[in-house]
Amino acid sequence: MSFVLLDLHPLFNNDGISWDHCLEDGDFDGEGGTYPAESLPPSNTLCQCQGIPFLFPDKRDGALNNLALEGQRLAFPAGGYQSLYLLGAADSGYFAEWLEVEEAGGGTRGCRLELSSWHGFEGPRFGERPGLVCSGYHSGDLGDTHSDGRVRREVWMWVQRALLEPGRPLRALVFPDNPCLHLFAATLEQGR
Repeated sequence: MSFVLLDLHPLFNNDGISWDHCLEDGDFDGEGGTYPAESLPPSNTLCQCQGIPFLFPDKRDGALNNLALEGQRLAFPAGGYQSLYLLGAADSGYFAEWLEVEEAGGGTRGCRLELSSWHGFEGPRFGERPGLVCSGYHSGDLGDTHSDGRVRREVWMWVQRALLEPGRPLRALVFPDNPCLHLFAATLEQGR
């Protein structure tokens, strides 16, 4: 398989990661909850999740490290791609939306984008696979926390696959407007 790692950094608009020593940094879920940086891959490195390479974002205090979807457009080199892999989660609930795919020839078409909750109480609802798991999370209200400031409940970043059509060259994605959906990384698989 041949992959193209997409750079989401210019579109990042949310800080969803914090360190144990700085619990007030970030707000992934609108209530001050965040993923613990100590449990995630190093900043700005290549990480493998379910055999898919992703560029993991910056975990520094105050850094924007994920994209809350608000209709942003992401251009990439035109080409034939068979799949879009996403590393992300919904901040609450389970959501299915339409992603707009722009073709190199000028047309557009829709593609389903589905992500389950980061808490994953019932597991993945849309066939996602576990990408990264943290044994706890930082809570904005600091209730039910331990000495490191974490609530002892697993939180997830899921790997989701959206099928594309490799015979139709693509040039950009337009994300849906649903800020409950968050992406930390995205990778295209080139068509055969």
